[in-house]
Amino acid sequence: MKVAIYTRISQDREGTEVGVLNQEVTCREIAESLGAEAITVYRDNDRGASSRSKKSRPDFQRMLEDAHAGKFSVIVAYSMSRLTRRPREWEDLIQVAEKKGIRYLFKVSPTYDLTTADGRATARTVAAWDAAEAERTGERVQHAVQAKLTQGQDMGGPRPFGFTVDRQSIVEEEADALRWAYAQILDGRSLVSIAREFTERGILRDRAKENSWRPQTIRNMLLRPRNVGRLQVKGVLYAENLPAIIDVETHEAVKAILENPSRKPTRGREPVKQSLTGLVACGVCGNYVRLASSRGQSYLKCAADGRPISTAKLRHPTMLLASAEIEVQETVKVTLMTYAALDKDFSTSSDTKDLQLRIAELRRRRDLTQDLLIEPGMNVPKLKADIAGLGLEIDSLQQSFDQAVASNVGGVALDAAVDFIHQVGQEGVGSAWSAFWDSVDVAQRRSLISAVMPNARLMLSNGKRRRIIADVPDAVKGAEPVALLAGLAEAADSSVTGDGAYQGASDLNG
Repeated sequence: MKVAIYTRISQDREGTEVGVLNQEVTCREIAESLGAEAITVYRDNDRGASSRSKKSRPDFQRMLEDAHAGKFSVIVAYSMSRLTRRPREWEDLIQVAEKKGIRYLFKVSPTYDLTTADGRATARTVAAWDAAEAERTGERVQHAVQAKLTQGQDMGGPRPFGFTVDRQSIVEEEADALRWAYAQILDGRSLVSIAREFTERGILRDRAKENSWRPQTIRNMLLRPRNVGRLQVKGVLYAENLPAIIDVETHEAVKAILENPSRKPTRGREPVKQSLTGLVACGVCGNYVRLASSRGQSYLKCAADGRPISTAKLRHPTMLLASAEIEVQETVKVTLMTYAALDKDFSTSSDTKDLQLRIAELRRRRDLTQDLLIEPGMNVPKLKADIAGLGLEIDSLQQSFDQAVASNVGGVALDAAVDFIHQVGQEGVGSAWSAFWDSVDVAQRRSLISAVMPNARLMLSNGKRRRIIADVPDAVKGAEPVALLAGLAEAADSSVTGDGAYQGASDLNG
């Protein structure tokens, strides 16, 4: 006979597992009296089984799965309530008894034959009363907690950092650390740096598995209403005259900073690691090309499953990635030589200039506010909060400015490239261009490509040759100093080895 033992206890704050281990000893005696050949123990420690419990019971679920798999024929528990206090879960236990013939044995509860109607009815009745008792207990506990809160007494729980266990006295060493953290936030420091300094200073906290502070932990501590003497639970204020660590003004100033939406981290796609994907489209179907690999080499091709039906039977071009990169590099070079020959100012646009003016104005206001800190009679926490708020607004505008510059045709990357051509001269560009191209990162290359090669597309030329063709940028349309289109053709012919096409392209064209 194969037997399963299930043990559970609702609370084990110390994690000693004494309760479940005692239950196991008792249940083993029952299993051994049955002549059990094998015993499997399922244990859910510190997990409730009432309708009010929110914790999952992984071993209970695993036991049900094993019962359906026929791994044992008997389940032994200390009592019915150890298995569950939820009528719904009793239906699962009844179902496995009907389908698999599972028997249930208990130390202090009667045994019911769940394969009969009377046995099932009795078990369901007892389960309903078990659930009712658990709910009544929960109601009594909730009533007691509510009474304590109404009287201004804390509801208990883990000791909050900065206070004694009874929450009526302040631990000065910890309170000083909190006051220091409030001052640092008002001075513009980040939660990350404060958490790092807490860790380096060896500041200890209860129940921490290791002496390492997290920014979110610091934030939660600083936002606690209890720090200003308020007892507030789920938004309801029960008392506001308790011992306080910090004054209300400082707390509210820090709260305004920490809850500012601009502090939330921005999440988005990872930076693109390839210069051409998302910028070059297939000249047949219009879909952007992507990377593909075959026989150890990388190619640009459009996705076969995304092609319009009207182009499905047409030949879609592919091109060696290395050849495509060389051709684009040369195209950008010749176009930028035309930019340089025009001797035109491609500095930041009016939008970015407006952002620069706004940033300068905010910095001026922040400097003036900082000067007021030394004036007598000033509301220092309020001024520091204003300074921090201005700093956040400056950071946000600076980010917008950086993004505008990066995407602007007259942005930093384009200005740097044109300046480089001016420095080396038109005659020296040819030999020095590769070194310049290698010196800029992928984001800057993509900025240059999108600026000087609008509507870039991969085409078939003369039926076989693969070429990347782009529109002439507005800034150089009608330009005379450099024969742009002739220059592109000459650059491509001299720089691309072979025709850049994969000879066995049938397995890539789809």
